[in-house]
Amino acid sequence: MCEKVLNLLWREGYILNYSVSESNPSMFEVFLKYHEDVPAIKQIKVVSKPSRRIYLKSRDLWKINDELQLIIVSTTRGILTGKECKKFNLGGEVFCIIK
Repeated sequence: MCEKVLNLLWREGYILNYSVSESNPSMFEVFLKYHEDVPAIKQIKVVSKPSRRIYLKSRDLWKINDELQLIIVSTTRGILTGKECKKFNLGGEVFCIIK
């Protein structure tokens, strides 16, 4: 699941790359992206927790402005962004919001 989220962050341009750590194969090395000494990821806010799951329907996702943030949602089609969920008309569990 971590690899799917990292692949999504790479696809959206928030990280440069990632690889499996040579010293510990269960860990990843993530290469963060910077633009003029400003990080691409300024804040990661965890929404769903094991004690409190947050689910949104597709119509609720349309109410959220996702122009300046990336919403990561777990759906029946896998890990998707909020924009992809709007395109496929899907809802799901909101993992985190990245600004």
